[in-house]
Amino acid sequence: MREIYFNSNTYKVVKNDIRANMLNHGYLLISNDKFKINQFAEFLCCTILAGDDFENNTALKILHGNHADVKVYPQNTKGILTEDINKITDDSFVLPMEGEKKIYILKNFDNATIQAQNKLLKTLEEPSKSVVFILTTTNETSVLPTIRSRCKKVTEGVVEESLALDYVKRNFKNVEENSITRLVKVSQGNLSVVNEYLTNKTYMEMLTLSEEIFTNLKTSANVLELSSKMQKFKGNLEEFLNIVLNTFKNIVLAQAQNGGIKNMGCFAKGVADVILAGVKKVKSNCSASSVCDGVLMGILEVRFKCQK
Repeated sequence: MREIYFNSNTYKVVKNDIRANMLNHGYLLISNDKFKINQFAEFLCCTILAGDDFENNTALKILHGNHADVKVYPQNTKGILTEDINKITDDSFVLPMEGEKKIYILKNFDNATIQAQNKLLKTLEEPSKSVVFILTTTNETSVLPTIRSRCKKVTEGVVEESLALDYVKRNFKNVEENSITRLVKVSQGNLSVVNEYLTNKTYMEMLTLSEEIFTNLKTSANVLELSSKMQKFKGNLEEFLNIVLNTFKNIVLAQAQNGGIKNMGCFAKGVADVILAGVKKVKSNCSASSVCDGVLMGILEVRFKCQK
């Protein structure tokens, strides 16, 4: 994970700010990968307080949650509340005890209440010189514009495939290499998705079925069996269809490289449209059976149309 961090926008931006002696009082880390940016927030504290040596005493204290000048919120499962910001505001006027800066990590700030965000705004407008705020979010629009304007925004893209593969191999040594490659490709560099697959049996079942759809869906006779299997995930149908879409993208990419599909543009757009239409139906509370049947029949129709 550290190698991913040292190759990230977050590291490059803040490292340049430190070199220029222009460390900002607030950083907003933005990514659809919650796991990654929450890890980055802690690594960023190490960079600010301990440099690039993550094995020194200061860095180890930060990474083990024992550094007196690093405070992490929320401290409960409800998200960041007004009372949390009240504590932060009062504490921010107390000088650091161990280093030159006192750092507050506010994870998943898009879940903070509007009242809490407004409360924090007053502190961001007149921050103490010894304080740095690190906010993470997967949904920038849920953060008040006034908060966003007072922080330096850093947007993180997807993790490079080679780095993601290395991360999984290091942290999940009991997983077969073939499975690792499948997961990294379908997750599209999102480590939150990778971790979900590897710690949640249901997600692995979803991935296996999504691959089965594109392998075994050849005639209308296959629809009933596959639809029945899909409905097992009716409580997570939107998530399943997103997995199907990502699986499809990887299959199309592989077959395009091998020259395996005629009318590639027609096929890719047609199937993607069918799956996205299925997602909309789920959001409109259509029955699971009608969504599953519709998606499968739609994929078949596109396949036949594009093979002509």
